[in-house]
Amino acid sequence: MKNYHTNCVNSTAELIDEMCDSARAITAKTFIKHIGIVNWNQISEDLGYRKEWGDLRLSNDYAVSFFKSKYKGMECVYVEHSSIEHIFV
Repeated sequence: MKNYHTNCVNSTAELIDEMCDSARAITAKTFIKHIGIVNWNQISEDLGYRKEWGDLRLSNDYAVSFFKSKYKGMECVYVEHSSIEHIFV
């Protein structure tokens, strides 16, 4: 299972560009399989998704995307939210 590692703000443009250039899109369901439900619930909460918001969830927000790639040579998955990549390795 992959755990939160960093985000693009705390990395370098070179590393993020390399990761994004080789990324492929995945579904939210596949992303959850890679990080587990505990990490999913945590990142959802950290990004501001609250149960009281009704039907809007991280998994169905049209402005959010999920990817699989490599970061520093390690297999990773990441979620792009508000143009910030949140990386799990």
